[in-house]
Amino acid sequence: MRTNKVGIQGLLLIAFSLLLTVTGTLLWVWISPFIAAVMRIPVVSWTGSLNYLKGLQLVSSVTMFLLPPVLLAYVLGQKVSSMLQFHRVKSVTFWLLVIVSMLVAQPFINWLGDWNSRLSLPVWLSGVEHLMKSMEQQNETLVNRFLAVHSMQGLFFNVLLVAVIPAFAEEFFFRGVVQRLFAKKMNIHLAIWLTAFIFSAVHVEFYGFVPRMLLGAYLGYLLVWSGSIWMPVLAHFVNNFLGVLTGYWVANYSGYSYLDHIGIGHFAWLSVVGVLLFAVLVWFIPKQNKNNCV
Repeated sequence: MRTNKVGIQGLLLIAFSLLLTVTGTLLWVWISPFIAAVMRIPVVSWTGSLNYLKGLQLVSSVTMFLLPPVLLAYVLGQKVSSMLQFHRVKSVTFWLLVIVSMLVAQPFINWLGDWNSRLSLPVWLSGVEHLMKSMEQQNETLVNRFLAVHSMQGLFFNVLLVAVIPAFAEEFFFRGVVQRLFAKKMNIHLAIWLTAFIFSAVHVEFYGFVPRMLLGAYLGYLLVWSGSIWMPVLAHFVNNFLGVLTGYWVANYSGYSYLDHIGIGHFAWLSVVGVLLFAVLVWFIPKQNKNNCV
């Protein structure tokens, strides 16, 4: 009975996610012409604009990841705060360790991403590899356009769009629900890594798959170590916020161009230092008293 119940919950989550994503996308497409009319922008120009794509990204994040867990809790008659583990972590040290761990991990994440981008598929999959590289180059170009803003208003919106909303939405969905469902049926470590695998795969970026999966696993362990969803949310936010800030600085100040290469090439030694510091912090973090969660 327990297995069946877990399976039903998983199917409901997927159904909610698909239904809301399709509905949200259709609503955005339908509402967009009215927005273009208010802004006195030709519809053709508006639908091809960066603001239109950012709006679509916002709708997608909310409908695909944020709302389904909330609706699932409602349908199951559970409190959202209980199901998603909205426990407050009283230990300031825990919060600081999580923030610092993400800061020191950045050089290694960059190095790992660079290593992952150099991987090649077998010759017989060369067509697939060419397609993936083409897709990811287009995605990288779009991300760079997203981040290359030149005003504080643009920076604030990017922080909201790329750092704040995904941190809440994706953690509620993956660590708050998916990992919890897996943990009911299997070993917790397997549940964490399987969730991390799915988390990375959903982003459909083969050449960034490994660092994103490792990040997902760390977020999963943070949930287990702290007993609170807010710790993986915090780590996710810090990671994305640093990316947004780096994109802003690189786009506006030529002196910050080196930020894109920290941990790579001549800066590779920073990845070694960073991963060692990260290992030390990860040794300390689980030792924080779980009873600090209220």
